[in-house]
Amino acid sequence: MLPASVPASEVFYDASMRAVPADLSQAIEFDYKRAKVVLAILCIQYGNVRQLATHMGDYVTMCAADGFHNEARWPISLPETEVQERRRLFWGAYTIDVYSATTWGLVVRHREYQSNVLYPTEVYDDDEITETGIEPRPGPRKVSFLTGWNFTSDLYRILEHALDQLRMRAHFNDNSRVTALYADRAGPSVEEVLEVVDRLYDDLPAEFKFAKAMSGNIDEDRYGYQAADIIVTMQTVKMVMTGLSDTTTVEKRCNIAGGLLDALSTVPTAYIQGISSPILHHLAGVGHLLGGVIQSPISYVNYLHVRTVLLAMVQLLSQLESTLNAAQGIADKLRDHVSRIDQYMTAAAVESRRDQVYHRVMPPTAWNASPPSRPGHVYGGAMDDRVRNSNTHSPSQPSSVPAISPDAGVMGGQGGHSWQSTSSSSTMPAVPAAGAVPGAGHDFVLDDLLKFNFPAQTEPNEQVQLPDDLLIDWPFDMSEAFDFLGNNFPA
Repeated sequence: MLPASVPASEVFYDASMRAVPADLSQAIEFDYKRAKVVLAILCIQYGNVRQLATHMGDYVTMCAADGFHNEARWPISLPETEVQERRRLFWGAYTIDVYSATTWGLVVRHREYQSNVLYPTEVYDDDEITETGIEPRPGPRKVSFLTGWNFTSDLYRILEHALDQLRMRAHFNDNSRVTALYADRAGPSVEEVLEVVDRLYDDLPAEFKFAKAMSGNIDEDRYGYQAADIIVTMQTVKMVMTGLSDTTTVEKRCNIAGGLLDALSTVPTAYIQGISSPILHHLAGVGHLLGGVIQSPISYVNYLHVRTVLLAMVQLLSQLESTLNAAQGIADKLRDHVSRIDQYMTAAAVESRRDQVYHRVMPPTAWNASPPSRPGHVYGGAMDDRVRNSNTHSPSQPSSVPAISPDAGVMGGQGGHSWQSTSSSSTMPAVPAAGAVPGAGHDFVLDDLLKFNFPAQTEPNEQVQLPDDLLIDWPFDMSEAFDFLGNNFPA
């Protein structure tokens, strides 16, 4: 924590804004480009997407003015130190540009095919970079953090092309001959892309596959930051490829979402705090991924899959609230939202049970549950009219959610969790007997109804359409963001 005497970052931000010429054609020095990229990164932390787009636009304008995208147009007399500096800036800005397009639906203004800039040389220490070239240190070679950094650039290059395919697919039905001309050209399959990603990841040094606890040694801690960045970027690639696949199931989406949650649970809190807002943006992508699932008609079994991951998100967000101010309150909102959907799904399940023949195997206590006394619940085995009419309301007291089983993961040294819910593997509790407190144990009523009445082996997965009022205040609705993951929610 900085002392109170240190000015807020906004003070430096405003001063930097004033230092950049209004006429960008006059901003020919390299430092102006670097300043614009740093300001764009700061806007990501602020959550100011409009200013982010403005700074990246200014940067691209300055790059276009002097051909920064092509090393052949750089000054011939540049020392090696400045060549490496420019390469790092170019590819760092490229990842920000693609990240912004992925996260907020902005336009990718850096095009890989239109660029001719090499990756930064993978040195362990910048002292190896001299004015005239690279002079590696004598002795055994240590792993350069730039190895992981360049791998992340590879992932963003894959993201750029995947986004192109998604946008092309979205315009395929515009009856344009030009669009059809290029849309018919098949690229690599989703499986081929993911196979390459996995192979590249397998080739990485071990330092980039697990984030160790922060030590205070900057050389070692850089590995941890890079490992955390790789974790979330890998999952982003998988989410985007999910949007490309024609055969993605709910289970696959849940596995991708759960994979990110499991991976984040292994990242020490210090790195989460250092990365800050982008972690929440990735979690928002997971929320949007799952939100797209529940917006469409969903079976009871698939809802349980989604619900398990959502509750794992609740637990992870609860842990992050003490670290990230922007995470405050999201966990409670999500927990309440799951509870409200539970009410609707429970009511729909009981109504469906009423309509079925009585010889179906079912727990005998299911019809003896005490009638709840609040809106949106089951009255004597039938759905309340207000639920029928899709006017679901929040319960007067929040329902509890099942615990997430502890795992051997690490979250700031306090132990992590797995996204697998205990309800998916343990025996379900019985439905409350008559006289039980109304609404108590709502979650195991839901799980009991779904497990016993809709066995996948003998029954089709009946679909339930959630009403709009359970979608309009979804905690992770980001409008145009992550639009490749599914339709946006109703306004």
